[in-house]
Amino acid sequence: MIKQHNCTSRKEKQEADRYSGLPLILLLMLLTLVTSGIAGFILGNRSGTPSLGQIIDTILLSPDLPPAEETIHLTGRVFYTDGMPAASRSMELHSNPLSTVTNSDGGFLFSGVPEGEHTIYVMNSDGTAAAHKEIEIVRDGSTKTAVSVDMKTGGGYLIELSIDVRILEIEIELDNHTLFIDPERISYANRDGMVTTPAGTASIRDGVVVTPGGNVYLPDGKVVLPGGEENDTTYIILADDTVRTDQQLSAGDIEVSADGTVTLPDGTQIRPGGVIISPDGETEMPGQSGVVIGNGTVTPIGGSGERSDAASNGSDVITQPVIPPAAGEPDAPTIPNTPADAAGPEGNEADGKESAAVPGASANPGSFGESAEGGNSGGQENSDDGGGGIPDNTDKGSLYVEGAQKDGSYVSWEQNSIIDLFYNPQTGRSGRIAPGSSGFYLFRLKNTREEKLTVTLYLKENAASSYLPLQFTLKRRDQGGNAKSGSLTEGKILTLNTALEKGEEAVYQLDWVWPFESGNDAADTAAGKQGGTYTLDLRIHAEGGG
Repeated sequence: MIKQHNCTSRKEKQEADRYSGLPLILLLMLLTLVTSGIAGFILGNRSGTPSLGQIIDTILLSPDLPPAEETIHLTGRVFYTDGMPAASRSMELHSNPLSTVTNSDGGFLFSGVPEGEHTIYVMNSDGTAAAHKEIEIVRDGSTKTAVSVDMKTGGGYLIELSIDVRILEIEIELDNHTLFIDPERISYANRDGMVTTPAGTASIRDGVVVTPGGNVYLPDGKVVLPGGEENDTTYIILADDTVRTDQQLSAGDIEVSADGTVTLPDGTQIRPGGVIISPDGETEMPGQSGVVIGNGTVTPIGGSGERSDAASNGSDVITQPVIPPAAGEPDAPTIPNTPADAAGPEGNEADGKESAAVPGASANPGSFGESAEGGNSGGQENSDDGGGGIPDNTDKGSLYVEGAQKDGSYVSWEQNSIIDLFYNPQTGRSGRIAPGSSGFYLFRLKNTREEKLTVTLYLKENAASSYLPLQFTLKRRDQGGNAKSGSLTEGKILTLNTALEKGEEAVYQLDWVWPFESGNDAADTAAGKQGGTYTLDLRIHAEGGG
């Protein structure tokens, strides 16, 4: 069991009592996975309820990424040729690999996507590529249209964006071991709050905008991507382009629940899947035009376009256009929505929970949704009928990062998870700290790859943190002699070099202490009075082939 270490000597108790009335200070740790050779992130996987308190999941805040204004949030939905959503499919975006898993309506999010050449992959359950397509994203300040999507000679897409495009929503059709982007079903938003759908343009100044994909644009600049059902992961893009998941928040007098339901001041609700329920119980959908909701009125964008009645018609089903294969691409059967093996990663067979992973070129997403009745037919996963793009001999293992619970078990950390290190599992509360306070946190690394991994852990203060004169020790528990200790003030970094053999897992421990005598009483007193948040950045760099 993880314990909060408390000081017991008389002198220490007296000192601690002096600070019992101090403001609450939060000690947080931000996990950033930074990798080489087996680069990638796994996002969108709903793990179990974390026990170490108030875990807030944000996405893609790595300092190695370009500034937010130079990137876009690439989101959208994936469908099979019969119009059924491609649910629970693992997706990857290369060159700097990003990974996600589609939700129940085929929705996905790649956040922080820079300009340049990329490849979108849709993966099979065994980690091989089921379909892929090259895309090139180019920003052009002189372009006459904000967004254009064109097929390049020989295949692939050129996506040209004006410099102020913030979010791009696309629709993808899976077919013939490749994928197609429908240029007629593009929605996007710029940094001035203008949201454009195939039917026209609306402003968040006029009310809440709901796009055909069910994404909700709020007047304060936040964007809610709720998925198709309440159990889907909810992504919330903040005004500064930080992304959070499954978090309840307010946007002025608008409330957003953790499941993605948006409640407007008049009681109107926008539920996952884009279902709009008025205070009198009337149910509508955004349709193919999208809608603006303002002053109690739901208005189609562009002044036209039909709204679907959810109670009678169910979900808003999209009929996909027939798009011919690009030159040089074979005319093969469509991609089946094949369920994966029942068991997920080791230790998660029973409950379907997944560990956050740094996948290789191929990733095993765990469980997949089953094919809908009457769905696609054709070549099966692992067959020799194409669908490649990633070599069959690619190592499909991962580096899993898991945090300890109070009962001694471990749950996954997602990319950029924030963990409350001052949370006391014995009391269920975040305690007040002062000189003499101490504690520790445990996390585990699991190497499921068929090779040795060389891992470096970097611990530093976040640049925006409050000052605290803490001392830290970072160590692998079964190799105590390799511990690294020190202060992180004035930009210092604590670095621990370690290695994991193929198939090996190891537990690491981070100890912290606020010494009674740090040598700077004035600074200690000021730190104790200020309260606030103290944030650590933990970066994990992994290389294969060691």
